[in-house]
Amino acid sequence: MEQKPHPWFITGFCARAGNFTFSRTGFKGVNLYLLIRFNNNEKQLAVLLADYFEAGKLYFTNSAIYYRATKMLDLEKVIAHFEKYPLQGEKNNIYQAWKGIFFLKKKNYRRKRWGTDNLTELSSLLKKMSA
Repeated sequence: MEQKPHPWFITGFCARAGNFTFSRTGFKGVNLYLLIRFNNNEKQLAVLLADYFEAGKLYFTNSAIYYRATKMLDLEKVIAHFEKYPLQGEKNNIYQAWKGIFFLKKKNYRRKRWGTDNLTELSSLLKKMSA
């Protein structure tokens, strides 16, 4: 049985290689991602990380391996980790805006109308991530 990595190792690795990012889908649609690119010779590390979170998927290409978590349930697991083992510095600032978008999106899930306040908050958080 393989031992799980130390949680602080995961936080440190994500601080270096993790990308808390998003894509826009229309005026109020936002998809969130935790994306990490690995070299092809880092397969064992990629699998270790995916197994640790018990979330997301690995994608194998000719040039790299990608870990991507995007489903809301998967992102909840990612957030739970970083709440317990927080990032530091600039990466934490980006993560906090990303997390804010997650909770705003969760609060407005299945609503046909978000409301002006929510859209203003979304716009502000997106600007923080893009700065």
